[in-house]
Amino acid sequence: MSWLYKVLPERITFLGITIARDKLLHFVGGFIVAVVVGLLLSHALLGLLAGIITGILKEVADKLGYGTPDIWDAVVTGVGSFVGYLLLII
Repeated sequence: MSWLYKVLPERITFLGITIARDKLLHFVGGFIVAVVVGLLLSHALLGLLAGIITGILKEVADKLGYGTPDIWDAVVTGVGSFVGYLLLII
């Protein structure tokens, strides 16, 4: 998603709420993982778990020196995963 990082502005304001580009990308990443895995496995809950685990593992990798760790990145990835899960169970 590096191309998307380059395209999006640093911050996005929506309904008076400012969202940093990084958090938006974490949300979208979690959403995509949850939906794709949920559809591939025909199991929405496994999609949700995959999204959450992906977010946690990303932050562990950041902590090991591959980026800047931020617990809120993992939280936002989980929220995106949950929204994807809700989409699948509707």
